[in-house]
Amino acid sequence: MLTYGLTLAVVIPVFLASLLLPDLKTVSENARFALWVLFGVPLSFLLMPYAYSLWLHLDFWLEPWKPEQRS
Repeated sequence: MLTYGLTLAVVIPVFLASLLLPDLKTVSENARFALWVLFGVPLSFLLMPYAYSLWLHLDFWLEPWKPEQRS
């Protein structure tokens, strides 16, 4: 879920910035969709280790690990 959120945090601003660029009439809707998929899927794999690390930090922050005391 964090990977999805991090990917959206990158894809949405890039998409909004791309709206400011001149429209390419030669590129079809299917080609644009394919370009966004080719951008989004590898990006999610690139952000996966960071999301995993963030999840571990969040888990440790919410439930800190304390070693058991030996008697």
